[in-house]
Amino acid sequence: MIKTLILDFDGTLADTQTCIVATTQATLHRLQLPAVEQEEIISRIGLPLRTVLADGAHIPQGETLDRAVDIYREVFDEISPSTTRLFPRVKETLMRLHADGTTLTIASGKSRRVLLQMLRDFGLHALVKAIVCDDDVTHKKPAPDMALLALSLTGTHPTEALVVGDTTFDIEMGCRAGCPTCGVTYGNHSNDTLKAAGADFLIGDFAQLREIVLSSREG
Repeated sequence: MIKTLILDFDGTLADTQTCIVATTQATLHRLQLPAVEQEEIISRIGLPLRTVLADGAHIPQGETLDRAVDIYREVFDEISPSTTRLFPRVKETLMRLHADGTTLTIASGKSRRVLLQMLRDFGLHALVKAIVCDDDVTHKKPAPDMALLALSLTGTHPTEALVVGDTTFDIEMGCRAGCPTCGVTYGNHSNDTLKAAGADFLIGDFAQLREIVLSSREG
């Protein structure tokens, strides 16, 4: 029986791809560094910001990367309101799941400040019982630490929590934490990639998530 959902944010609840790519390219421009192919950035969405900038945008470690993080956060705050939206049926589905008694948690590579603000902007904050962010764990996705902390905060057994995400990082995190997993195929990683990573379920519409949860409770 699924009692708790551990939800990714970027690419799962909200379409932030345009915002993240534009913010990264603007950061490179301000640092007078060459632009990168957007696929380099997209393939790393869901990982910690420093990893996206270092590995995806090829920004060297040290003072330059530190400065890049500060610039990125400044630009992100400026452009995210106009470039980020919830995916179809996300809010309605979360409201119905919450009404059904499902515990909702989020495990995201974003900072707590940014994630809380976005949840408030989208009217989701009151639905979520626990939030685990990049700031809260030493070992980031795909390590299991975020999922394990969400389980601890909600008193949930791993087999009673479903990890939901759009990347292999989310699926691997869930598998390593001992949780069943669900990949959403409209995000940043492909259907085949999510399946190969070990996703127990695949959905192309967020509303299908409620069907999975309710089916797990039958009988």
